[in-house]
This record gives sequence, C-alpha cells and structure tokens, in this order.
Amino acid sequence: MALIAIEAARPNRRQKTGTEWYGYHVIQQMKKIADPREDRFILYSNSPLHSGLEKMPNKSWREKELGWLLPRFWTQGRLSFEMLINPPDVLYVPAHAMPIIHPKKTVVTLHDVGFERFPELYSKPDLWYHRWSAKYVISQAAKIITVSHFSKNELIELYAAPAEKIHVTHLGFDSDRYKAIDNQDKIDRVLEKYNIKKPYIFYIGRLEKKKNIPLLVEAFGRYKRQNKPDEHRLVLVGRPGFEYEKIKESVKRYDLADWVIEPGWVPEEDIPYLYNGATCFAFPSRYEGFGIPLLEAMATETPILASRAASIPEVAGDAALYFQTDDIESLVANLRAILRDEVLRDQLRKNGRKRARAFSWEKTAKNTLDILKSV
Repeated sequence: MALIAIEAARPNRRQKTGTEWYGYHVIQQMKKIADPREDRFILYSNSPLHSGLEKMPNKSWREKELGWLLPRFWTQGRLSFEMLINPPDVLYVPAHAMPIIHPKKTVVTLHDVGFERFPELYSKPDLWYHRWSAKYVISQAAKIITVSHFSKNELIELYAAPAEKIHVTHLGFDSDRYKAIDNQDKIDRVLEKYNIKKPYIFYIGRLEKKKNIPLLVEAFGRYKRQNKPDEHRLVLVGRPGFEYEKIKESVKRYDLADWVIEPGWVPEEDIPYLYNGATCFAFPSRYEGFGIPLLEAMATETPILASRAASIPEVAGDAALYFQTDDIESLVANLRAILRDEVLRDQLRKNGRKRARAFSWEKTAKNTLDILKSV
C-alpha cells in the first residue's frame, strides 16, 4: 500500500484563482474515487485545512500541517525538510513549485509557461524563480502533468522537455454550481447586489495585458460609438494587473464611465448568476494554458466570444465565436455579430451545452490518480 502525499497549501487558500481551484477539485474528487485498500494519502499544508479539504472520507486520508514562520519559500524550506525526514512513496504537487528535496517518484503539474511569453508581467526575482522552477521540474520530476496539448507543446518548444514524460489532463468545472439558471429573480438579486443592469457583456479574470482586457475595452468603446443607442454594458470581474491604466484611459476616451462596471473580486457563489444574466461571455485572452471560465460559460449556456489564441480553441471548440487575437477590427465586428444575432447565440449555447459534457473534475482526478499510481 503506497503513501501518496499531496501539496495542499495552494488549494487551501481562502481566495482561489484557477490554479488553486484546480488543486482543490482534484483533491476532493480523488477522495471519492481512490480505493482505501490500495493507497494511503496525506495532505500537506502550511495552515489548517478548511472549506471541505479538512473532511477526510476514511482512515486512508489524513492531513499534516507544516508550520513555517517565513512569508515565502514554504515549499523549498518546510516541505523540503519534511521530504527529508518523512519521505512518502509518491509526492504530487498540483502547481509548479517542486521542493528541492523530494522523492524520486514526484509528479508535478505545470499549467503553462506564460511567463516566457509575457516576461514583462513579472518582477525579475519572480521571473527567475518561475524559470528555475520549470527547468527543475522538467529535469527532476518522474512525470509532468499539464492541462492542454497547447501547454505540452510549449514545454517541448521552450524547454526541450521529453514528450513521453508529459501527460495532458484537461481540466473540469464545478457542475453543481455552474449550470443554466431559470430563476430570473435570483439572477436579478445578484445583479442588483453589484449594481449591474442588463444587457451586459461579461468577463472574469485578471484585468491585464496578457488577458487582452485593454483591447476589449477599446473595442467596446468603438462598438458603442458605432451602434448608438445600444444599451449593453461591459462587466469586468477581477483584480487589476499589468497595464490596467490603459483600461482606464479607454474608459475616459470613449466616455464609458457609466458603461464599464468593475465589481472587483466576487465570491464564487455569485459568479454563476453573472454568467446567466449576460448576453455573452467575452474571453479575449492572448495566452491561456487552459481557461476554466470557458467551461463555466459553456455550462451556464452563455454564448462565448473568444480570441483564437493558445489553448482556447482546444477547449471551446465550436462553442465560441472567434476573433483574431490582436485585431481590434475583428473583435469589434464579432462583438457586433454576437450581440445582434440571436440565432448565432442560440447555436453557441447549444454547442456549449454539448461540449461541456466532455469535461469534469472527476475525469481530471481519475486521470491524475492513474498517473500517480503509474510511477
């Protein structure tokens, strides 16, 4: 009976982004499918587990809190020390950083290497650490998991990573939470909470250059000028990032103060209602290792307008209307098409509903567990 250890510090964070949610859902699904007669599991974290992670399905699962006084380097410091004194049979790290001391049978998920394509988004120390960490994982890990064929090809192209070492496991979504909602009163109550009025275009993610949000706001401004008196608003959920000031410049230039809504960070329980209330979901990103919001939009039957970039076509397939990534005229034209054409939106809803069935956290967890057991 093997002991499989999982780094759970990131999945245990209170406010999660895509990488943290990935680790969280994979762990929670593994609890459901792992056979307690075959393997034991231990979850390592730097603070007490919460939000369901602390609930163990049986005696084959347990948690271990590894205290650490420093604000950073828990993985390279405290987790490395634990691997030295109490090494498991297999270590699984769901997000990039592999401890410098580790078992021979270590599996790491490298989600993407966007820092190589957009180095300006990172400080020099962070960029150095990301590069060192990726190279270290590629050279030292027994196996590497990545989340799309696009990301696998990036690892091969940029780092000469051996293809046979890399396994693709597509991501999933919370199907209990993300679905079509018929109760318009509930949708309206959530919209009122954030002062959002219909009709609107919805986006969720970091408000930064890599996500192409300055281009989206510029295109929205042009669309509004060309299509008066269109009443659509643009709702941007997320925190500011690199070149956020360009978003504000476009808001001012096109007089969009009443038309661009920024609620900031929104709790997970409200997000499905924001998808359901939208005319469409805009995903103009220039780089994605996967793009979980695409699955959420498909599951909530929200028509998608997306860039033809990176892994996005691999994930969205025929459930999105695509524009050429950095071509503002292409974006404006397709924005007009998706907002005006109800037949197009209905077809995208239908395609999205069907395509969403191909993705689940259960499938992701099963594939991941198979990889862990194979080492």
